[in-house]
Amino acid sequence: MPWLSAWRVRRNARIRERKRFEAIEMQKLRKTATRRCRNCLSPYRDQNPGGGRFMCFNCGHVSKRPVLDLPVPPGLGISNSSIVKDLVGKGGKILNSKVWSENGWMCGQEWLENGNWVGGSIPGNPSNWRTNGNGGLFGGDEHCLTERSYCGILFLVCKLLTSFFLSIRWLWRKTFRISSTVLQSRTKAHSMTTRAKAGIFRPKIYTAKAAAHIYDSTIEPHTVKEALSKPEWCQAMKEEYEALIKNNTWTLVDLPPGCNAIGCKWVFKSKFNADGSFHKHKARLIAKGYHQRAGFDFTDTFSPMVKPTTVRVVLTLALSKQWHMHQIDINNAFLHGTLKEIVYMNQPPGFDSREKGKVCRLQKAIYGLKQAPRSWFQTLSHFLITMGFTAAKSDTSLFIKITQTFTLLVLVYVDDIIVTGSSKSEVVSLVTKLNYMFKLKDLGPLHYFLGIEVSNTTDGGLILSQAKYIRDLLHRAKMTDSKSQPTPMVSGLKLQANGSAAVTDPTFYRSIVGGLQYITITRPELSFSINRVCQFMHNP
Repeated sequence: MPWLSAWRVRRNARIRERKRFEAIEMQKLRKTATRRCRNCLSPYRDQNPGGGRFMCFNCGHVSKRPVLDLPVPPGLGISNSSIVKDLVGKGGKILNSKVWSENGWMCGQEWLENGNWVGGSIPGNPSNWRTNGNGGLFGGDEHCLTERSYCGILFLVCKLLTSFFLSIRWLWRKTFRISSTVLQSRTKAHSMTTRAKAGIFRPKIYTAKAAAHIYDSTIEPHTVKEALSKPEWCQAMKEEYEALIKNNTWTLVDLPPGCNAIGCKWVFKSKFNADGSFHKHKARLIAKGYHQRAGFDFTDTFSPMVKPTTVRVVLTLALSKQWHMHQIDINNAFLHGTLKEIVYMNQPPGFDSREKGKVCRLQKAIYGLKQAPRSWFQTLSHFLITMGFTAAKSDTSLFIKITQTFTLLVLVYVDDIIVTGSSKSEVVSLVTKLNYMFKLKDLGPLHYFLGIEVSNTTDGGLILSQAKYIRDLLHRAKMTDSKSQPTPMVSGLKLQANGSAAVTDPTFYRSIVGGLQYITITRPELSFSINRVCQFMHNP
């Protein structure tokens, strides 16, 4: 039931009361009033509550009795008109035994039975009752009718103005949702029991200004112009640009004829901690590697990646022998790789240069180049080999150094590195040497690596969790509100290549399945189900 405003409820109540009062008065008037037929040239515009086109009024100052004025159009007999029902009762008798015409003549029952009254056919002196206001029975009634007509017009105008202003008031309240609590307390719109009447309200969520500011600042811009308008992202771009200049990443030269200059763009990312709290703003200059030409701008692109099995083995070995595990992060790792090919790139947008007509000849590998991961891994592996490490045969991302006094293990995943060994002093010494060679960030004991949360237990164990990574994967797949299932796959389900309709977005399918493969590091029970869906990645 729609909500009714207080003024509308009061208006409806007044209308109902007025109709009920008029109906009662009409019943009394039909029994006692004297009828008078008027030979009018035009019908009355006013309509009484009973539905007939006649006017009901009390001439208390002259006639001292109620009168029903019945207008009859010219040329129409009263017996043929619609007002006979107002003159004649249920028994066929004229009410009050008399009918007054406009010229003052009074007719009885025999007049109705013998003939029709037509305007002007009944003789008489119309001026007797019009002018003789003191002696005539209806003296002054015409003047009263005129006044009543003007009063009706005035009442109609006032009613229209009232309706107009009430509509404006309703529109104002509807627009700004302003309601009068006083009127609501006095008037009950309906008898329903609502949640508001029962005192049940939805709790309001109040967000602190600091939290709102952090949320607004973590929104990643999509364009350089948008990033430059925000101080925090502008500072992140400045830090990245200064790091590129400091490492001598490029030199400005003229583009030789026939050479290709690839483009570049800025990528903005908000970094978060393992618990989901905000960490920092990160701006990265990315080369558009898809513009590179094979054989001209690059040759080999392969770079080894650490295997999930290797990660579990290293953590298990360090935990069983109670080794210290240290975590470091190389700042701008790809910038430390030296390029063997000649690559030209356009100047980064957002920073004005004095030499606008020139391009950047890259001296170091930059993010986005196809050979950038390989160049960085070759630089790091060459440094570790000179320090006495050797690459494992089963996984070249694992470097091992074994002496008579200590054992060191270095696990490399691009720029994230885990260092562990039997001697804590040797671990710290290696971290110091790496910091001297490459500027790095010391993250301390292992706590968050490749999306894996690592926490120590009281009995000396480790708990590996990928809760944040799984939540992000569900959010990307738009399944955060999906119902959980007891098993990862329906028992006995047989998947076929042509068993159902093709996936609408094969790229999205491969992305989600690839993300599921990474979950098997901490959830090995999902390996069988994920392996089954991976069999259809070539043609989902």
